[in-house]
Amino acid sequence: MGKFKQCQFSFSILLVLFLYNSVYSQKKESLEIQLWQQVLDTYDLEGYNGKIQNFIDNKGWQEWEEWSDKMNSNVLINDTKNGYLEINRFYLKAVVGAYKDKNNEYTLLKNMVNRYFNRSLSSNRNLNQVLPKNFGIKDFIPELSSIPLLKYSCFYIEAMIPQKGTETQLNLKLIPLGLFKKGDLLTYSFLENNDDNVFLHSFINTMVKKIKNKETLPYLLKKKFKDISKSDFKIIEEFISKDDQFENMDAVSEVLKHLYDIYNLSSIITFKSVILDWNTKEGRFIIKDKVHYYNEIIPFKSFLENSEYYYAAQ
Repeated sequence: MGKFKQCQFSFSILLVLFLYNSVYSQKKESLEIQLWQQVLDTYDLEGYNGKIQNFIDNKGWQEWEEWSDKMNSNVLINDTKNGYLEINRFYLKAVVGAYKDKNNEYTLLKNMVNRYFNRSLSSNRNLNQVLPKNFGIKDFIPELSSIPLLKYSCFYIEAMIPQKGTETQLNLKLIPLGLFKKGDLLTYSFLENNDDNVFLHSFINTMVKKIKNKETLPYLLKKKFKDISKSDFKIIEEFISKDDQFENMDAVSEVLKHLYDIYNLSSIITFKSVILDWNTKEGRFIIKDKVHYYNEIIPFKSFLENSEYYYAAQ
């Protein structure tokens, strides 16, 4: 009788596990659905009962073409069967790739570029568990210890997600000047509308372009205002009077010091890109190669003139 109860108990356990796996399999989303989940929001699903499958069946992306000024044949690159989805809308570009692990589960990596100065690299998993172990800014700037650390994020990652294969390139990019947020030097996302953003000095490059004397910026950095030439002094005063972001030359000097730190950091970048490949067994990326950054050292003035700014007047 004891053996019968033991067998009955074992059978019950197996039945529960079978039913659990059956329910789990039914709930498990298809790869196509998983990819679309990464690029759609609640507004996109209005009129489709909030269901992604309805959106796909009715080719909801055709509305994006109608909203655009002209038909865009590249509004969608749908290769979800091979784990790739790319959308190009009038304000947003998002690319999502799927990487399969040994358990046939998918890790999704998404690179998003919003034309309103929003950038992000994200995953359906914690990025620290997806990217190579100990991955960070030192993979691009090994000599980082030679420069004082800043309290603001200055760089972000642009991921080149492949449509075929798993080799993925991560490019180091400067956050547009004027959108620095508090945090680590390297960030995986930044937003235009963020309370942590500081120094929205979008038009400082227009002033820099007008300055003639090469000693003016060093004088500004050192707050030696009396040594600035009369012509450049007048240019700076006019800039301050027309731009309410700066009360006086001291304020301009403080911002320039911050930008000078960014300039120094950019001058010691060793690698502009890191090439990753997918380790199926570990379910994460590994570093395959690095691309050297061959960049001539340019003057601080040229750096300010040619960098990307937040809503800069070019």
